[in-house]
Amino acid sequence: MQDFVLFDDAQASAARPTSRLLSGAAAQWQAVGEAHVASAFARLEAELSQGRQVALFVAYEAARVLADLPVQDGDAQAQLLVQALAFSAAVPLSAGSVAQWLQAQLATLPAPQAEQPCGVAHLQAGLTEADYAAALARIAAHLQAGDSYQINFTWPLRGLAYGHPLALYAALRQAQPTRYSCLAKLGARWVLSFSPELFFSRDGSVLRARPMKGTAPRLTEPQADAQAALALAADPKNRAENLMILDLLRNDLGRLAVPGSVRVPERFTVEPYPTVWQMTSSVQATVDERAGQRAWVDVFAALFPCGSVTGAPKRMSMDIIRQLEAAPRGLYTGALGFIDPRSAAQGPLAVFSVPIRTLELDDALQLGGEAAGTRALRLAVGSGIVIDSDPAAEWQECWDKLRFVTAHDPGFGLIETFAALWPQQSARIERHLARLARSAAFFGFACDLPTLRQALAQAHTALNDVAQAPPPTADDPWQQACAALAPAPWRTRLVLRKSGAWELDVQPMPTAPQQPVRLLLAADTLDSTDLFLRHKTTHRARYDAAWRAAEAQGAFDQLFCNARGELCEGARSSLLLRLDDAWWTPPLHSGLLPGVARQWLIDSGAVRERVLLKGDLQRAQQLAVANSVRGVVAAGV
Repeated sequence: MQDFVLFDDAQASAARPTSRLLSGAAAQWQAVGEAHVASAFARLEAELSQGRQVALFVAYEAARVLADLPVQDGDAQAQLLVQALAFSAAVPLSAGSVAQWLQAQLATLPAPQAEQPCGVAHLQAGLTEADYAAALARIAAHLQAGDSYQINFTWPLRGLAYGHPLALYAALRQAQPTRYSCLAKLGARWVLSFSPELFFSRDGSVLRARPMKGTAPRLTEPQADAQAALALAADPKNRAENLMILDLLRNDLGRLAVPGSVRVPERFTVEPYPTVWQMTSSVQATVDERAGQRAWVDVFAALFPCGSVTGAPKRMSMDIIRQLEAAPRGLYTGALGFIDPRSAAQGPLAVFSVPIRTLELDDALQLGGEAAGTRALRLAVGSGIVIDSDPAAEWQECWDKLRFVTAHDPGFGLIETFAALWPQQSARIERHLARLARSAAFFGFACDLPTLRQALAQAHTALNDVAQAPPPTADDPWQQACAALAPAPWRTRLVLRKSGAWELDVQPMPTAPQQPVRLLLAADTLDSTDLFLRHKTTHRARYDAAWRAAEAQGAFDQLFCNARGELCEGARSSLLLRLDDAWWTPPLHSGLLPGVARQWLIDSGAVRERVLLKGDLQRAQQLAVANSVRGVVAAGV
C-alpha cells in the first residue's frame, strides 16, 4: 500500500467537503535530529512555491530549534523531529465519502486481514499512580515557587494493535468523530489521530487558534450528563486554567498579528465528545505581512508548541517538563496538518491540530511470541496541573481521556466451554477461568472472577444431584490423565464480553461419538502468527465451518496445518499422536490454542510437545484428540 495522508473532518459535508485525501506524494523529506529542522522548513517553502500541498508532522521536541535554543547532543540527534510529504493535488471529501473510501481500501486487503477484529491490547502505562503523584508533588513545588502558573504533564503508554490499521481507524473514527482526525501511512509508520483540538488554522490572512483546557467525563444518564457539562462550564478551576492558556495564545498570535487585530470570539465553550466534555476558547488575528510574506518557520517559531500542552509561561514550563517527563513526547502534543498554498489572491490555507488522542503504530515492529500478529503501539496522555490540582483526580482525568481507545469494543467475546461441574471438578474449571482471565487482561476486557465462580456454583448446584460414575483407576500417567478428563453429563459454555457482561449456558451433554472418531485434513492452512489462534473467542467462523463440514461427512473434526506443513490442531480439539511409544502434541508456536485439556495432559506427564508433520499421521502408533467437553477421544484419519 502506498503512502497517503487523510485529513478527516467529522463535520465535512457534500456541500462543504473539508476532509482531504493526499496520495501519490511527489516528494518526501524529514529531519532526524535538531540540526536538520531548519533545512526541513526550507524544503517546505520550496515545495509550496511549486504550488504543491504539504502534509507536515512535527514532534514536540522540535520546539528547541524553533525557539532558537542551543542544539542538544545525544539522543535528540537520533529523534525524528519533522516528517513532510508534498502532493500535487488533494481529493476533497465529505465525512460519508471518507467512510466509503476506508471501506474500499479494506476491501482490497486479503480476506484474513480484512475479516480480523481490530483493537488495542496489552496497554501498559509508562508510570504508576504513585510515580504520577510524586511527579505532581514536584510540579506543586515549582508552582509554589512561582516558576510557573500551570504545567501540562504527560506520560506515555505502550501496547499492541491487532487487526489492520485501516480497520482500527475506521472503528475508532466511528466512536470518536472529531474535526481534526488524521490517518497517515508514512512508510512503516502509521498515525491514527482523533484529536479534537485545533492548534491553529490560516485562511488567507486570518489566523485562528482554539485552545482546549478543561475536561469532565461523560455520564450515561442524560440529565446527569447535562449537569456535568454545566458544572464544567462554571467550574472556577477549569475556567482559570482555560483563561491562562487563552492569554498565552493571544500573546503568541500577537507576535504575528497586525497590531490591534487580536480578538477573542468565544470563551469557555463546552464541547461534547463521546467520552468527555471539553472546554475551549477561541482567538483570532490578522497576519501582519507588511514587511513581506511570513515564512512558515516564523509562524511555527511564534506558536509552537501549543500553549495548552506546555503551560504558562511557556518557556519556563517547557524547561520543567523536560526535567519531569522521562521520555520524549514525539508527535504527541507536537503538530499535525497541511498547508495548501492556493493562489496569490486567496493566500494560503492551513489547518494544524494538536495531536492528542493519537496512536502511532509501526509495521516494522510486527511482533512475535505472545504478541505475534500485532503491531507495536505508542500513545500518551496528560493534563494541566495547577497549584490546587488533586493527583487522584488528575490521574482519573487522564484515564477518562484514554477511553477513546480503552472503551472500544472489538466485537468478539471470550469463550470457555467444558464438561465439568463445580465443586467436584473445580480444579479443571479453575484452569478455564485462569485462561479466561489471561485473555481478558490481554484484550482489556473487564473480568470479575469471584462473580463468575459464584454463578457457576449456582448453575451447577442442582446438577450435582445427578449420579456420576467415579473415574476408573489406572496405573500409567496416560490412563490417569484421560480418566481425570472424563466428561461430566453437563456441558457449560461461558462467554465474556468487553464490558464484563457474561452469558452462561448449561446443557445436557450430547450423545458421545462412537470411537475411534474420524478426522479429515483441512484444505486451507493456518497462519501461525494469527493472534486469535492463541485465544478462544467468538471470532472463529473458520473453525466452526470446519467442524460442521466434518460432521456433514460423518467425521468428528478437521485437522489444520500451518504454512510450514506443521500439524496444528483440530477445529475443536487438540491433536495427540503416539510415536515411538510416547504421546506427543504440537507446540504452541506451530499456531494453536493453549487448550485446557491439552495442558492438563502435558502437566500430568502423559504428553510432551514437539513439531509434528503430516507424515507423522501415517506412522503414528495411535491417534487421539482432546478437548474439555469430550475429554480424550481415540481417532483415525
